[in-house]
Amino acid sequence: MDELALLARYNRLTNAELGELLSKLTEEQLTLTIGGYFESIIRTANHILLSDITWIRRMARGVDAVAALESQIPETIAFDFDAVPWPRLDRYLPVRETVDALLERVVATITVASRSVQFSYVRANGEQRESHVGHVLLHLFNHQTHHRGQIALMLDELGVENDYSNLIWKV
Repeated sequence: MDELALLARYNRLTNAELGELLSKLTEEQLTLTIGGYFESIIRTANHILLSDITWIRRMARGVDAVAALESQIPETIAFDFDAVPWPRLDRYLPVRETVDALLERVVATITVASRSVQFSYVRANGEQRESHVGHVLLHLFNHQTHHRGQIALMLDELGVENDYSNLIWKV
């Protein structure tokens, strides 16, 4: 079993299910200040997506196997914790779907042996770093799970029933 492929598939399916839930909300519900670090559902969702794009771009520029996929990365702004590049759901969802499919291709291009390879990248604060490819992918999927959990809590606060995160039922 390839755990990263499993996580990539789960990630795509879960984000699609979450997208369906969010599509039923009003713009007011999506932008309402509820709490959490990013305060609203749409800001939290934007943070996840912008982080994913940033990490894929870093890998494309530092990992030979991923470089061929760089042209498929959606154009966006430079990473900024406070940015909301997709303030409306109709703009956010197509990019989310594109990035989830791209993440599956990224995982498929990286062999098990190459997951231990280190690559260099520059953080948003200008700091030069090195990380293992496999660790970055695990971080990326864990980061999504963390923030989707925050969105689940926000949905609970709005009284919106949600149970979209069970990996075991999706694989």
